[in-house]
Amino acid sequence: MDLGMTDGAIEDHQISASSWHTGFPPNASRPFYQGWCADPEDKQPYIIVDLREVTKVEAITLWNWKETFTIKDNAAERDKSYLLGVDQLAVSYGNNKNEWQNYNNVFYFDKSRVFDEPQTLWFMKPFMSRYVRLHIIKPITDALGCMRFELQGCRIIGNQKIVPTMYLKSERITPVSFMQSVQTETIISTIRYPSIYDSGTDYVWLVKYPGNTYIKLIFVDISLRKPKVIGSLSQCNDSVIISKTLPVDPDSYRVFDYQYNGMSPILETSENFLVMTFTSCLHTSKKQIEKMGFKAIIAKQDIPACFRIDSPINLQIGRRELCLKSSMSLSPMSFLGFPFLHTTEEWTITSPRKRIQLNIIAFQVGCKIEGAGSDFKIIDSVYERQYCNLQRPPNVIKSHSDKVVIVFKREEDHPHIVYTTGFRIIYNILQNVEEQLITYVPPRAKCKYM
Repeated sequence: MDLGMTDGAIEDHQISASSWHTGFPPNASRPFYQGWCADPEDKQPYIIVDLREVTKVEAITLWNWKETFTIKDNAAERDKSYLLGVDQLAVSYGNNKNEWQNYNNVFYFDKSRVFDEPQTLWFMKPFMSRYVRLHIIKPITDALGCMRFELQGCRIIGNQKIVPTMYLKSERITPVSFMQSVQTETIISTIRYPSIYDSGTDYVWLVKYPGNTYIKLIFVDISLRKPKVIGSLSQCNDSVIISKTLPVDPDSYRVFDYQYNGMSPILETSENFLVMTFTSCLHTSKKQIEKMGFKAIIAKQDIPACFRIDSPINLQIGRRELCLKSSMSLSPMSFLGFPFLHTTEEWTITSPRKRIQLNIIAFQVGCKIEGAGSDFKIIDSVYERQYCNLQRPPNVIKSHSDKVVIVFKREEDHPHIVYTTGFRIIYNILQNVEEQLITYVPPRAKCKYM
């Protein structure tokens, strides 16, 4: 298991090096940091990790990467990209910094694999040591001795084994095998997609965008293993979990599992930080799974969606959203590729003492005819209006009150339907129109005079 470079269990003062280049200190050798780079004049660069106590070390994982620098050329500036990391690596270890034992093998980076995919190098003979020294024999790019890495193993005190980097999810302890920070639009997938992925491990992506940019997840392919039922027991599901925290709150997340196989759902959010976890069960056969996994696009959107990640959706009760931002987008789950049918979705937009403007961007709702079609209505104070394709809503609707409720229930589509049932609405809060609001007063009971 990870010994602490990723999660900070290994502190900065425990990491030292033979030298370093400005801006690339030893403590930046952690995964997802800018990396450690030795001074270009250092001909035998190395980095040392002090594990504080004798520890069993079983492997090292390397994160090679691509870095773009701005350089001056004839008084002009231009950007140039370099491949950074380790091509050949040697390891030594010991219980003090004066006596070192060399590990017999030299490790080689596998260039046939994706360059920036982390590679784990396992020690055929794990060793016990407090200090680990990593020597760059050959860097990926000459004169740029750089490294990002994690150590794997376990701490042993007496007969007790301590595994530090783990987290609680759904009442089970799970090791994190792969973790990546995402700060721009990109494509993610299970490792080695679409061929195989390992069982019994978790992959984590930490997605973070600037304040006014929101996360949109577009699943290109979902093909996950179905749980096998053995007697009255079933094994856990391989699944993609979307949450707002790490560790994952077992009562507050969205799950995509085998029930979404073959679908391409889209998840629009109002979040600029999310944790995506792909968790694969430890199968009883201990075999790798062939031709399965998932692939998704992490995209950006400028307008937040009225959709709560931390609110469970009950297919019998329905989905209810409270929209509180000054502008948000609304789309039913069926419009985004989710298997919603016979389920009511409701959005409540409130803005005290201000009117609300609804902008109808897309609208395809079949009218109720002979048992087919769907229900769509807009409730504005005392007014309630229903719309469908034969009686479409105006492109722009301004409310009469400071509260609007939109209700949609998708039913069976008409035969030979060729469009995706649903709609897309973007609302805005109108300013300085308080005097135009309608205040609803319930009718008074009539008095009877004697």
